[in-house]
Amino acid sequence: MNAYQTAKRIMIFCLAVVLIGCDGDGPTRALGDPPKEIFDATTIKGVNSGQLVTLVNELPGEIQVVAYPDDPNTPDNEITMDYARTGWGEKTEDQAADEAEQHIVVTMQNELSGIEIRVKSQNANPNDTVVLHVRVPPRTPLKITNTRGNSVVIGEFNYVEAQMTQAGNIEVRGAVGKLSLKTPAGNISVDEMGQPSDQSGSLDLETGKGNISMYAVGVNVKATASNGDIQFVGSLMANQPNYFETKGKGNITLALPDDVSYTFDATGGDKVVNDFVPSSIVCGEAPPTATLDYHAEPIPGQIGHVNITYQSTTTHHISGTMMAQNHYYLFHLTDGKVAKYLPASSPPLQAGGALWTPECGKIDTGAVSPVKFQAWAAPSGSISIRLISKH
Repeated sequence: MNAYQTAKRIMIFCLAVVLIGCDGDGPTRALGDPPKEIFDATTIKGVNSGQLVTLVNELPGEIQVVAYPDDPNTPDNEITMDYARTGWGEKTEDQAADEAEQHIVVTMQNELSGIEIRVKSQNANPNDTVVLHVRVPPRTPLKITNTRGNSVVIGEFNYVEAQMTQAGNIEVRGAVGKLSLKTPAGNISVDEMGQPSDQSGSLDLETGKGNISMYAVGVNVKATASNGDIQFVGSLMANQPNYFETKGKGNITLALPDDVSYTFDATGGDKVVNDFVPSSIVCGEAPPTATLDYHAEPIPGQIGHVNITYQSTTTHHISGTMMAQNHYYLFHLTDGKVAKYLPASSPPLQAGGALWTPECGKIDTGAVSPVKFQAWAAPSGSISIRLISKH
């Protein structure tokens, strides 16, 4: 067994015991286990409101950023950073501590472009890691570039741009405004995403391998997962594009309020399930080349749905409009089998034939809702458009 394999690990902690009021370099002290520990927190006060904070991590590790709430005990416009370094040594813990201290440099500076926090690798061991904690005022714009590890952002941020260069999960909770989150491999999670009245919210999310989960109110969305599922729960912004796509594999599930009208396009996948409120007139159109196998089956509950199952995994397209105020659901499809499930306990209304009744002639087929979205599913995936009832 070589020296590298028998290496002992040591963590050098640069942690603020209390983030508030820490400033400058702290004391260095010797301990028995671990043999060396460094306490060091850096604080910059008097930061201009809305000043950009940039974090760049050249080493694997986790980044955690928190926007502290308004608190009379917390100085205004203060940014505080602390971190923990993990180094490696060939024989002793002291060697590992020295290696981390010499080869991992963490800095925070007030530049013209904003506050810059950097974790630099000066010929560090490939196994060295850094955990970085940062606290900033609310509504701070934030830009993160991380190598390999998780990035977590919590609090009221009005702009977050986070990118993983190799792999890692990205989690944002409580933000407002605009988010741009991208990772080659990892999950993306957005929770409690809202928007103030003076600002629009938008999500631009992309993962190469992983799932995307969103809980947001009043946003426009562009979400792409190459190999993973996409889930959105919330409401979409009107008069803005909304786009959801899974490529190699993965399902798309949207849960939307049932008192809002929608115009949608769904392409690809092997199945599309679309809910409708029980008072809606459901009408469907298909070209002569399509196979329309329509039947109705009763189901319990307050929401019915139309289930369109494709006969192959090649690309198919269904478009439609759900008008909540006029209580109808109209769709057009290129292929597939259609089943209409009704929220009732009565026998099936009809079986076979076209999904078109005399009432459908009263529908304005050109009606368009200001809330629009597109969903493109992977060939083996599915698209589910569920309605959230407020009653």
